Amino acid sequence: MKRIPDAVFLDRDGTIMEDAHHIKSPKQVRLVPGAAAAVKKINDAKVPAIVITNQSGIARGIFTVDDYQAVRRQFESLLAAEGGGARIDASYYCPHHPSVAGPCSCRKPGTKMFEDAIRDFRLDPNKVAYVGDRWRDVAASKKIGGRGIMIESPMTTEEDRRLVREDGIETAASLADAVEMLFGLTEKDRSPSSCPGAALIFRQSSTISTTLRVSTLRRSFSLRRIEPIRPHSFAPLPRPSTSHTSIPLTMGQCCWSCYANLGSTSSCWRDI
Repeated sequence: MKRIPDAVFLDRDGTIMEDAHHIKSPKQVRLVPGAAAAVKKINDAKVPAIVITNQSGIARGIFTVDDYQAVRRQFESLLAAEGGGARIDASYYCPHHPSVAGPCSCRKPGTKMFEDAIRDFRLDPNKVAYVGDRWRDVAASKKIGGRGIMIESPMTTEEDRRLVREDGIETAASLADAVEMLFGLTEKDRSPSSCPGAALIFRQSSTISTTLRVSTLRRSFSLRRIEPIRPHSFAPLPRPSTSHTSIPLTMGQCCWSCYANLGSTSSCWRDI
């Protein structure tokens, strides 16, 4: 199974918000159906959701920076309202257009906005994901690393599809489907026995003590009760000492191997 990303770079118009061609008024803001719930799923995984958007209408004089900011605020307000608190962690925009100001390094498929976000969030470029409805939204995955997924929208062209095929970039029908590809797990994946560091996991009653041997750490943990793991419902284990350690596991906890895999992150990558 592919590792979940450390951040998701999202196009805005046509991906999360309906593309009305140079949106300049908050009254024009409409979310793509299912997009708010998809963003909330990214939030729930404790992964930054970062918008990277071309806004050439600013250079062309169609709308101002203040107009863009007013649209952004309305967009984020609708996202929170329709997505049960869904949020965008940061937004980066390019105001340029080559016909007005000449070429720039930030307009997608340029990579400057992505590189700025990678620097600001201290990300590994090989561990991020890109989702958008045009080839230019995901092309950076082949230039600076990471996983790209192009989704379909009324703005997606045959040229976009051709370029994505040539680059070997994945595709999905919608943002919801793309997020499921990034974060969704099968029931087998959710099983505690599939944790990469666990050699044995026994489900026992509260009156029986069993032993979990974590082969990668070469330590034994005494388990008083192990319940079926539930996604999004567990706390990380304390770091074991160099000697044998007794650690009671409660509902939804996973082995230390998984927790160590994510450093300070409180979620098991198999259980998000």
